[in-house]
Amino acid sequence: MPWITFGLMAACAAAFAVTELVPPVSEADVARAFGEAIRFYQQHPYLELPEEFATIVFEDVRERDREPLREVLKELGRQARERGTDIAAEQRRLEELCGKALELRRNHPLRRYGLRPARRSATAFVTHMFLHVGWLHLLGNMLILYFVGPFVEDRLGRPLFTALYLGAGLVAAAAHVATHPGSDVPLVGASGAIAGVMGAFMVRFTRMRVRFFYLFGLWARGTFWAPAWTMLGLWLGQQLFMASLTGAGSTDGVAYWAHVGGFAAGAAAAFAIKRFGIEERYVEPGIRRRIERTVHANPELELALAAEEAGRLDEAWDRLRRLAIRRPDDRDAALALWRLACARDRVPEAVPAMLRAIDRASREGETDVVREQWMELVRYIPEPPADPGLLLRVARALAEGGEGAAARAAIESALQAAEKGLTAPMAVKAARLSATLDPALAERAARLALRLPGLQPGDVDEVRRLLERLARERGVAPAR
Repeated sequence: MPWITFGLMAACAAAFAVTELVPPVSEADVARAFGEAIRFYQQHPYLELPEEFATIVFEDVRERDREPLREVLKELGRQARERGTDIAAEQRRLEELCGKALELRRNHPLRRYGLRPARRSATAFVTHMFLHVGWLHLLGNMLILYFVGPFVEDRLGRPLFTALYLGAGLVAAAAHVATHPGSDVPLVGASGAIAGVMGAFMVRFTRMRVRFFYLFGLWARGTFWAPAWTMLGLWLGQQLFMASLTGAGSTDGVAYWAHVGGFAAGAAAAFAIKRFGIEERYVEPGIRRRIERTVHANPELELALAAEEAGRLDEAWDRLRRLAIRRPDDRDAALALWRLACARDRVPEAVPAMLRAIDRASREGETDVVREQWMELVRYIPEPPADPGLLLRVARALAEGGEGAAARAAIESALQAAEKGLTAPMAVKAARLSATLDPALAERAARLALRLPGLQPGDVDEVRRLLERLARERGVAPAR
């Protein structure tokens, strides 16, 4: 389970909830305060704005236009003094309003914890990675992290993956600061760190074929397969091109140089980890110890994994397929075959092996493993050809893990599989499981149990009591 990837996603979501959904200072608060100060200044244009406030308000006014504007304002001030206006009192009021607006602006979470190159702090180099502006910004970054993070985390291990993610984020931030040294606009978002994960993915999974979706207009859409290095390389080229167009000192809302820096850092780190054998020395021994605690030595599996690592995918596929046939209870071989099948668009061929792995995990009581592997399976095969007994064991594991919809779907499939060996006791089990998930499904399972042969007298009484309870909950008389 890629716990670090999911933990980073959860941290970003939590930070978004605090800063965007229930912020201590909102954008609306800042806008209202600035609006009040600006309106007062518009009514008294001869007053002098505080320097920081003026810099913000007039940042879009060209330098050559500022001096004539100052002369006009001085003349208005002279006329006000001739009228006997209490300019000092008005100036104090303006400074009070401007000070309040600036204080709110400084305390806005994105400015307080985002990375402002002109006023940077050490903590902001880290905190900015967890902040996002709006749902689209957050969801876009998290979607990409969800796609590439688990692969890289699985390959590097949790400590190395964590170090790579944070390190790439720091390099991305440094690249942004170096190219926008005078900017006071805060840099926020996980995209620099995620770009580092993308760079590592490209280096370590160069030949993996990835399925992409395209959309042109309303009708031209579909999917295609391409090697990871092709599409990620094109993305990097696009970022470099846009960075060169925007220039080093501009800010168009996208931190292109941060993306480039993060990607380069992640790719370089992944290459160095491979080049200097860090995985072999520190990561793989730990994985090997965990495997040896649960399975016997398996030279054939090691040969298959070595072939996959070397890019000999056809050889790896043939070895894993033969191993899955020869040793149907070998869960490690089944999962390796499944992973390779997903990467090569050969999922249907690996479904039987995956079902055997799930079946063994369910019989050994590993409910977390069952949930994880079943949810992975139904992403590709919505209705796996499992027998009713396995479907009901899976449904129980799913229900215990809070996956109610998936549990109901598994029970539904089990009830439809009467011709595959659904027995009366299984139907009773389905009724019990679905009683709290879906009363209608529970009633259907209970009535099916009464029709099937082999129902024990005690089970008959239990099923009838269940039907009576369900009927009472619906407010109707139970059918006899």
